[in-house]
Amino acid sequence: MYKVFEKAGLVIDAAKLYDDKVAPWIGGYLKDAGWRIHPQAAALIADYLGNDLAKVSNELDKLMLNVPKSQEISMDDVERNIGISKDFNVFELNTALAKRNALKAYQIVDYFVANPKNNPLVMVIGQVATYFTKILKYHYLIDKSVAAKELGCIRFS
Repeated sequence: MYKVFEKAGLVIDAAKLYDDKVAPWIGGYLKDAGWRIHPQAAALIADYLGNDLAKVSNELDKLMLNVPKSQEISMDDVERNIGISKDFNVFELNTALAKRNALKAYQIVDYFVANPKNNPLVMVIGQVATYFTKILKYHYLIDKSVAAKELGCIRFS
């Protein structure tokens, strides 16, 4: 069937979006609609919702209804409209670990344990590992001026 469709018509191969491409996709989706989003807010949404684009676009549509077009979508907007805690997320855990703030790290982990559905262990460990891998890569970079490119930092144009 595939060969027949390929010869006679149009074939679309829609591969699933990788997790690391979701945050830039969010930025592009909102930009096409005329909104702006802070990169950390986009990363938080991507981390929380995963790569199910139907679910992500549904939540983004909800954000666009509640945030004025003239205003950049912030972490506070995400917390208010999607329900993702800006104080207890994997980014804050990474910050607490980096600053060696044991109390804050324990509080965040305790929150994760109390809400395992919203914070699956595999996802948290993956995000923490990615964070520390980037730190190691940065440490061993000879030319620090190319760090953003080498570490794959999010950029919305």
